[in-house]
Amino acid sequence: MNNITLTCVMGADKKLFDLNLIKHFINHYRGIGIEKFLIAVNATSENDTKDAVDILMGLGVTPEVWVGDFFELSKTDRLHKLQKKVITEWTFVVDSDEFAQIDNLQLIIDKCNKYKRIAVHGKLIDRFAPSYKLNPVDPDESIWNQFPIESNINMLELIGGTDTKAFMFKTGIYMSSYGNHALYVIKPLHNMDSRQIGDQFYYPYRFNIAHFKWTSTCYERLKARIDSFAKDFENQWHKEIQIMAQNIKNGVVNLDDFKDETFRAKVNKLPKLERI
Repeated sequence: MNNITLTCVMGADKKLFDLNLIKHFINHYRGIGIEKFLIAVNATSENDTKDAVDILMGLGVTPEVWVGDFFELSKTDRLHKLQKKVITEWTFVVDSDEFAQIDNLQLIIDKCNKYKRIAVHGKLIDRFAPSYKLNPVDPDESIWNQFPIESNINMLELIGGTDTKAFMFKTGIYMSSYGNHALYVIKPLHNMDSRQIGDQFYYPYRFNIAHFKWTSTCYERLKARIDSFAKDFENQWHKEIQIMAQNIKNGVVNLDDFKDETFRAKVNKLPKLERI
């Protein structure tokens, strides 16, 4: 399929990201028809990007290397740079742990063009290993068999966000700065005068996006995000992320720990973040 390009900013530090997920990610999206990839791999040193680069090159994908601190604003800036290089009609944007579940991508594109829909969105569905353990990813066994449990602990809602995100849209639209879930228009597109993309411009069906976040590196990744929020901007997310990290420190997810009342009580006990 030559009319769509997948863009992704991918963490490459193997202490924080399970690099065995990369093979599943590329194979999944090739399986639904995507042939063009623009990927940037990130770590704080070039040496830490080498394993991810080698995996991608072995899969026939040549990534860009981005060395620097990874936080929300810098990630969005890098993502926008990738998007500006897209020359296909459609752009696909997902994180490396997000697998959109689509049976017929070309049919969706055809319907969007016919009914003048310029974006497609989905709902994130968490996937867990048996007994909700934070297991490492095997690069060869089916990812769906490794993480067979579908659930949703409403993580994004707990930090004041949403578990829905736009993942495919007409080239020329860009992701929002925080979380990369919403869309805005840089310049008028398809007779739209507003920068905000309303519901009437989305494909009416919301697809499931399997979220393979809860792996063996999740605890270290959450801890790293606490520090990044302190450097990035002042908000309350650091408290929620801190409690999430505490909840999974023992390598198992207990869904009861993420119930709104229990979770919120823990968050309210934490002191305000001091910005670095």
